[in-house]
Amino acid sequence: MSHYLNPIDAAAEPRQNLIRYLLTAYPLRDPHLCSGFKQLLEAPGTISQHPYLEGAQPYRPASTIQQLVAEGVLHREMARLFNPTRALYQHQEAAIRAVVQEQENIVVATGTGSGKTECFLMPMLDHLLKQPGHGMQALILYPMNALVNDQVKRLRQLLCRQGEDQALIRFGFYTSRTVTDPQAAVEALKNELEASDRDELLQLFTEEQQRSLNLSRPEYLVREALQQIMRVQAISRQEIWDNPPHILVTNYSMLEHMLIRPKEREAIFESAHDFKLLVVDEAHSYNGSTGTEVAMLLKRLRTAVGIEDNGKLQGIATSATLGDRDNPKVLEQVKAFAGICLVNRLTASFGAIASRWQNA
Repeated sequence: MSHYLNPIDAAAEPRQNLIRYLLTAYPLRDPHLCSGFKQLLEAPGTISQHPYLEGAQPYRPASTIQQLVAEGVLHREMARLFNPTRALYQHQEAAIRAVVQEQENIVVATGTGSGKTECFLMPMLDHLLKQPGHGMQALILYPMNALVNDQVKRLRQLLCRQGEDQALIRFGFYTSRTVTDPQAAVEALKNELEASDRDELLQLFTEEQQRSLNLSRPEYLVREALQQIMRVQAISRQEIWDNPPHILVTNYSMLEHMLIRPKEREAIFESAHDFKLLVVDEAHSYNGSTGTEVAMLLKRLRTAVGIEDNGKLQGIATSATLGDRDNPKVLEQVKAFAGICLVNRLTASFGAIASRWQNA
């Protein structure tokens, strides 16, 4: 395999990523309209022009998942969920060790494309594998629905790789798009899958499953993908109420409503006796009065899940734009903000994780 830049992929992948984002941010239930929307976005000149290329140094490499499993840092099942031989970035390994080994709260302040998602997904899944519990154990909070939808696809791909030899980690998303009725939710999911790319659906299956299952026709692939997703995802509000998943993904506006309404508060939060991890992604979005509101909202969340004592909740915040990483005053301000908003502890309880270039 070549280690040199492929200029065709470098031009095509950002364009395809933007198309996927737009299809996620503006979902259409009708598969024909969705297909037409996609064709329009893919037409030359609609959303992209010829690329401008700028060189950038790679991030410093570190250990692989396989090495961290062998060292006893991560659960062995993590080698099945993630590529076990790919080297993590140094800041990813630092985040994993800080959360898993040191039980620290962290702020991940690294650039776009640096793999911030892995900085909280890996410690979160490791915790759920090592300490399986009942009800909601982790909450991922986003500022908007589009980011929730993108994370849902990522969690589907990861959790569908789980084996049958241990209890499943389940997740659900709770936004205005989450249907209440289970049967209606199944139909909505089926329509979504019918409008999805074949390659995207195939990522829900391991190589062994792709060989053993009959996925030759689109309707067969959709049928199997539907079963695969429903195995790990609570797809309706009713299902989330009746059997809360281990991971809940939502936005701060919906969380506000959920904490007010008795149904969600009692069914999801007051039953979350094993709640442990709170992730606030894109933390820079909460500035000004919004930041104050979210800080109060997270304190109410702590009360709803019955966590009043310090040290019982771990917080992880991520952002690509939190100021100059080499300015100690900026880092102290970030840690102070995170301490107040996430876990209501002193500044010293938080550590900041920053990225470094390979040759820096």
